[in-house]
Amino acid sequence: NMTGGAEASTRGAGVVVRLHTLGYALASAGGVGAVVVLMEAAETSQELWSLLSLLRLVLWGNVANLHQMSCLSGYEAVGRILQSKSHLLSQSIVRELLAISGLGSVPNLAIVANPQACTHMIADFRIWMAAPSSVLCDAFAGLLVFLRHNVRPKTNARLLQRGGLAPLLSLHLCQAHLGEDEVGVIVALFEAFIIASPRRSDVREAADLAFVCTHDLTPSTARTPPVSGHPPSMLLSTPGGGTPAVLSPRLGPEGGGLLRPVHQEFLLRSILQALVRIAVAADGQGLEVLRGVLD
Repeated sequence: NMTGGAEASTRGAGVVVRLHTLGYALASAGGVGAVVVLMEAAETSQELWSLLSLLRLVLWGNVANLHQMSCLSGYEAVGRILQSKSHLLSQSIVRELLAISGLGSVPNLAIVANPQACTHMIADFRIWMAAPSSVLCDAFAGLLVFLRHNVRPKTNARLLQRGGLAPLLSLHLCQAHLGEDEVGVIVALFEAFIIASPRRSDVREAADLAFVCTHDLTPSTARTPPVSGHPPSMLLSTPGGGTPAVLSPRLGPEGGGLLRPVHQEFLLRSILQALVRIAVAADGQGLEVLRGVLD
């Protein structure tokens, strides 16, 4: 009209409605919580992938849904669901998980915009216990994109530090089912993570892991707390919820050692090589941190 406003008229049974995005439209049907509940019923990889795609669409660009997901501990819930459906994980599912974490169509500009998703839906080793080797490698190679050939490696490393990535990688590397390919990509991620933003506690995780690998671990049914200042440990919620369990390279869920002899030898060699490369690449501060830990 003459005042600059928009006007419309309808004829017959026409009705004017306001256009809503998918994220806002879902609010009246349970919000993001409804999508998470539906994931529990997924029985095939295709179903799980479809629901993760839906979750990505309703999260990004919608601050209210991102806030609700965080308040409801939605990322932890999805992580527990993925643990129970580890055998369904595929490369297409990995792409959706990385996209939810922040990996977009331009990898060198990617930023970890959703550290909670990264921590609970990718970095938790229990998610990948029954997943194919190639799928696990794709997941951690995707995280590596945030730290290598990226314009913001330091920013991404600091965002990942908030989620406690170093302890989670240490725990993952202690799983006996890992092969050399999986160990290689996780160690590469560990190395790139530390180089991007050297921090004493993170370097110590790697040094402690090398220390553990030099000792024979005898499984024991006796549960004892981890020794302070030695192997890394972290409080992780159990798959079914309830009391968090303390896990470390020395202690499995029942207190038994997790490393096997062949795995120890290859892992020790990989970690020591990574520590040498960290020392070479580190600036003055990083080199000082590394020297203090190894001394």
